[in-house]
Amino acid sequence: MRKNVGDLVKVAILVGCLLPLSVMAKRGLFPGGCRDTGYSFKLYVLMLHPEAKGDVQSLYFMHNKSGRKLKLSQMKVSRDKPYTLYLNNVIKPNKWGVFATDSPVVKFVCSVPVRGNPHGKVVDCKKSLDICEYTNVKFADNNYGNYWGVKSKAKISARNDIIRQGVLLKW
Repeated sequence: MRKNVGDLVKVAILVGCLLPLSVMAKRGLFPGGCRDTGYSFKLYVLMLHPEAKGDVQSLYFMHNKSGRKLKLSQMKVSRDKPYTLYLNNVIKPNKWGVFATDSPVVKFVCSVPVRGNPHGKVVDCKKSLDICEYTNVKFADNNYGNYWGVKSKAKISARNDIIRQGVLLKW
């Protein structure tokens, strides 16, 4: 009995030491001030639902960790907006896309290229993306709405491009 308790204590200590490292590793992946919040996954679909803080406008950094080109296709959310412009994007492997939104919910389907199929193969967004949200950003008056601020770039380049577009990142 004592041996089992001792083994459990060792495992608990090991997990207690490794868990903060994995959280810190993910935190280090994101640009400074970008938080692991404001999104969820249902089935294979990514759903953005900005935090209710300050302005309605929100900013998401999305990292393609799939190892292949990843296409994000925006899904229709409401039937009462038949003429909505859909904002699709392709993020290259290990690159970042930056999406700005003023909508309460935005949904994306993720897919990868497949020869002979122009739409590709649907994949699990949760397994393909690391996502964070800037909940405390300031946008210039001409930067509101839904748009891809950066299509596919390295993390620092993506952050710098957004700042050059007049978006003030705060943390």
